[in-house]
Amino acid sequence: MQCLLGAESSFKKTEALLAKKCCSQRPINSQSRIQKTINQVGHLLSVVKQEEDWFAANQSCFSEELILNIDGGHIQSHDTDKRSFEALTATVYNPKKLVRKDKNHSEITDQT
Repeated sequence: MQCLLGAESSFKKTEALLAKKCCSQRPINSQSRIQKTINQVGHLLSVVKQEEDWFAANQSCFSEELILNIDGGHIQSHDTDKRSFEALTATVYNPKKLVRKDKNHSEITDQT
């Protein structure tokens, strides 16, 4: 309510209106608190708008499908009384970045 009323009129008028609705002056409804709340909400809305604009501008970077290859194995420790390590490696790529070289070979042109 602070944001809506504060955006429609001055902070002083908003403070007075909220005091009437609450039947008393409340520190939470002071002019400075109303301004701070409006600024916080405005900042968050600005961040959301920037993120929406970024996603819209970079829509071509996203893929509906990704391929994930994960492989792992155990590596024996040099210390004979220690346990082995489990190592994992993963590759993620867009199937559109898979180029067929010949009948039996293909190459991933861009991967993470």
